Amino acid sequence: VSQSRYSGRMEEAEVVSPDGRYWFVRSNPIRDENGEIIGAVDVALDITAKKMSERVLQESEERFRQFFEQNEDAIILFTSDDFSVIDANPSAVELHGYTKEDIKKHGFYLFVEPKASNEFRQYLSSVRTGESILVDARTNLKKNHSNIVVSYRFKKIRLKEGDAIYCSIRDITEKIKAEEEKKHLQAKLIQAYRDWE
Repeated sequence: VSQSRYSGRMEEAEVVSPDGRYWFVRSNPIRDENGEIIGAVDVALDITAKKMSERVLQESEERFRQFFEQNEDAIILFTSDDFSVIDANPSAVELHGYTKEDIKKHGFYLFVEPKASNEFRQYLSSVRTGESILVDARTNLKKNHSNIVVSYRFKKIRLKEGDAIYCSIRDITEKIKAEEEKKHLQAKLIQAYRDWE
């Protein structure tokens, strides 16, 4: 940084001292009345706390990205103002059969039944910071025109860009089928017991 004495220009750099602290250093040349460089003024600002905060934020963002990308539940992030899609994880793509680009371009209208789109929009608009909205047993549409039964979980979160709505979508089709089968078998057992008496 003290190169300003030789370059004649202001020089700036971030450096790490031997004790591991981060410094922002600026060096300005000092000139005499003839314009000759006779020295330099160096100013150093300790930016260790800022660098550590940036590292913590970067690590947190990376953990969220891994959670988002590797989650078995479909996750779609919506803007909190117009509910456009910010991102969709690979599970959302797999569950619905659409590409991420299609989901981002067309939004929830791709997979929410038309008659339920106002209800879905209402969930998005009513979620508040720090709260979750859980919605069970709704029908979603797949690209192949088949229906699946899902549960939704809506939560408002803060991203670097601002507030967003986190929507996880879990396919509960098999669970619903199993519950219906269980009720059917229980009814058959009750009927068989009554017939036996």
